[in-house]
Amino acid sequence: MFSDLKNNWVVAWRNIITEDYVGDSHGYTQEDTAIGTTNGAGPTNTQIIMLSPDGVVLHALPGFWHAEDLAREMKLAKELWAVWKDTSLSREQKDKKFASMQIEAWKNHPQATTLRSRWQGFDARNEHKRVALGIERDTVKGAPVQSRLTEAERAEVESKMARLNTVDKDAPKVQLKPINQLVHERMSVRPFVKYEAFDVAEFADYGRRYYDNNKKVDGEGSTLLTPTKLEKIERKQARREAMQEARDSRRKKSEN
Repeated sequence: MFSDLKNNWVVAWRNIITEDYVGDSHGYTQEDTAIGTTNGAGPTNTQIIMLSPDGVVLHALPGFWHAEDLAREMKLAKELWAVWKDTSLSREQKDKKFASMQIEAWKNHPQATTLRSRWQGFDARNEHKRVALGIERDTVKGAPVQSRLTEAERAEVESKMARLNTVDKDAPKVQLKPINQLVHERMSVRPFVKYEAFDVAEFADYGRRYYDNNKKVDGEGSTLLTPTKLEKIERKQARREAMQEARDSRRKKSEN
């Protein structure tokens, strides 16, 4: 990946601390590196934007990404650049190819990438709360990709978001798309957008907006999930849910 960055890309960064959508992570500096986090973690704090030489967004990734997965996404960006500069294609044809290539990309991801693209617990809980408030979310499995909101729609969402803290922490859970799927679906409806017109705030809007007290400031970090660890977690969760169902059943019988 580093040789690809060195030979094929111009790498730059921009401080986004003054942007309205930026999260509030304590304990990090520009010199720190992410250790053992998941793909897409910290979406409002960090975005990786891949541009063509003429300033068109070929691909974008919210948050941090595992090196192996980032390398694959960089390869996709270069393939999309080839489409963008293909003079034999009309703009409509280019946009269609862009959308189809984004969808095909996540469908061909290996299982390891999807495992690394699981939701962080606090982000998932926030999405459950949003759904409980009646906010339509493209983060939910089976939901269509959300197009750019109108001003009226955005105002309605913000009005509901103001009541987020009133939702019980045990709000009914919904099944969420893995982050890698969500990202590629959102990119599929943003074909070849000029950087200055790219709606970063809506593109990176999932999970908690302002979060992360960074209790592990010593750099200890967390361990990436493996299939074995994931299986253990799911078995433990299944046992907890079964125990809760049993308790609920006993309580209902005693009430009757």
